[in-house]
Amino acid sequence: MLREEALLKYPLPVGGRKRHDAIEGGESEVQFRARAEQFISKLFTTIHSEPDLKRVCIVSHGGMISMLFRSFLNLPYHTDIHIPTGDTGVHLWRYDRSGKKMIAATNLQEHLS
Repeated sequence: MLREEALLKYPLPVGGRKRHDAIEGGESEVQFRARAEQFISKLFTTIHSEPDLKRVCIVSHGGMISMLFRSFLNLPYHTDIHIPTGDTGVHLWRYDRSGKKMIAATNLQEHLS
């Protein structure tokens, strides 16, 4: 659904939507972040328990990718940092078993040329 459509179908309440308020039939921003945190936690557990695991490919929409970035980087729940994700943008993260994290590349789109 395009943003314009979403705003027509689910208009913001007067004063804006609170982080704990769910969109009709959906989840709140708090629940969304919790889902990203749970995924990252399970991913790190899998990386530590599967020594032969070399690469993981995650395919998702931009909103979840942004939330995963926040979780991966341990950013506060609410932050003014925004990480753009273009259509089919590719992000390369590295995480080793010692816990070292690195953003190697972000929003690569050379494949669209």
